[in-house]
Amino acid sequence: MDFGIDRHQSGGLKYSCKLCVNQKEKSTRRNTPEKILKEKLRDKKYNNDNSEKQILRYKKYRDENKEKMAEYRAVYVTNYPEKIAATQKKYRENNVDSLKKNREENKVKLTAYRKLHYLINRERDLIQMLEYRNNNREKINKRNAVYQKENKDRVNERKAKRRALKINAYVSWADRKKIAAFYAESKRLTILTGVPHHVDHIIPLQSKVICGLHNEFNLQVLTAHENQSKSNKFTPE
Repeated sequence: MDFGIDRHQSGGLKYSCKLCVNQKEKSTRRNTPEKILKEKLRDKKYNNDNSEKQILRYKKYRDENKEKMAEYRAVYVTNYPEKIAATQKKYRENNVDSLKKNREENKVKLTAYRKLHYLINRERDLIQMLEYRNNNREKINKRNAVYQKENKDRVNERKAKRRALKINAYVSWADRKKIAAFYAESKRLTILTGVPHHVDHIIPLQSKVICGLHNEFNLQVLTAHENQSKSNKFTPE
């Protein structure tokens, strides 16, 4: 045992070892809310006054203990997923503007990083995705049903794009925002008038006479009755 020096004692050492003294002090601090608050404020002030020093010290420790830090993070992530998710959510909510600014300033870097991450972890992510789907089919189906009900315009836009891709009618230069605007307008008119509206291809994608393309120049909003009556006919003006 390691005893502290006390010259006032006959043996020149304290009666309690250093370990016992530390445990007693910690116990006392934990049982006194005022002391805990005082220590937190003291630590916060010290960290604020010595932020650069603290960052350098942490960086040095991290570089010298990479394996230890990686092991600690892995254990922490496994044991506290809910706590981590709650902390991340709170941070996002409190830093919306700074996060948005950071994304805009580093758009190119983030895109390159995501691409590289996808290429490196493609097989692992695919396995995880399949496992999640198999284990949560009911949950996913319910979530998809709610999304499709609340976002019919977006769902219809994706379905139209998929159909166009199948028959090679989709072009890479099409403006997706302008296309999405047609489907949003269709939804708005449906809600406003109570009459179902559809997004129609002016020149049909598939026809005996002519085949059009899926882009913003070949779209129009019609009532469901007008669209169904028109079908895949095309009459040049």
